[in-house]
Amino acid sequence: MTTLPPLEELQRNALDTCFKRAPTDADFERLGDAKRWRVYRSMVRARLRRVNEAALPRTRRALGDAAFGELFSAWLDEAPPRTRYFREVPMGLLEHALPCLAQDERPWLADLARYELATWRVKQLDDREVPPTSDLSFDRPPVLTPALELLDVGWSVHRARKTHDYRKGPFHLAIYRSRDHRAVTMELNPLARDLVKSWRGGDEPLTERVRRVAEERNTAIDQGFLESLGAMLADFLERGIVLGSRA
Repeated sequence: MTTLPPLEELQRNALDTCFKRAPTDADFERLGDAKRWRVYRSMVRARLRRVNEAALPRTRRALGDAAFGELFSAWLDEAPPRTRYFREVPMGLLEHALPCLAQDERPWLADLARYELATWRVKQLDDREVPPTSDLSFDRPPVLTPALELLDVGWSVHRARKTHDYRKGPFHLAIYRSRDHRAVTMELNPLARDLVKSWRGGDEPLTERVRRVAEERNTAIDQGFLESLGAMLADFLERGIVLGSRA
C-alpha cells in the first residue's frame, strides 16, 4: 500500500506545483497522477489570471499580454496568493507588481493600476454592516458608506483615454459604489478630500471635524465656506456617500 505524505506536505507540494514558474517532472509525480496535475495547474493559473484581468483590464491592455503574463508569473512564483477569496487576489498581484510598474517609462502606469484596483475594491466591499444612523446632524459623528475609496494620483487615469494622453495632476479621487452598484469616481479639491478623510470613523461630532480641517488648512469658516459645505453634504447624501449621523 502506498504511504501518502502528511497533509501539510501535500498542500505545500500542490502549491509549489501550481505556482512555480517551471515545476519539474518530479514535482508532478510527487502528487500522484502527473498528467492530471498538469491539467489542474493550468486550470488554477487560468482562473487566477482571469480574475486579475477582470480587475485590471486597462493596465493589462497598456502592458500587453506578454508583459502582463510576466508580472503574473513572477507574482505566483515569488509571492503567491494566501487568500481563499478570489475578490482579494488582485490586491496581492498589484502589491507585488507595483514597484515594477512604478519604474516603467510611462509615468502614469502605476497610477492606472492603483486606480483600477481601487475601483475593483469598491465593487467588492461589503456595505451591509454600518452603525444605526439618523438624519445628518453637525452635533453627532457622521457615517459614510463603507464602499468608498479615497485615492490620490499624479495623472488623470480616471479619465479613459485610448491613446493614454493623460494629464499631469495631482488629482484627488473619491470612488464609491452607487445605489445601482456601479463604481463612480468624483474629483475632489484638496479641502474636500481632507474633509472626507476626517469624516471616516471616530467619535467626534461633524462640527469638530470640520473645524479642525479648516484650521489645519488655514481656511476661514465664513458664509461662502458654509454654503459650499452644505452643498457638498447635500450632494453626498443624495449619492449615498454620507448615510447620516450615528444614532
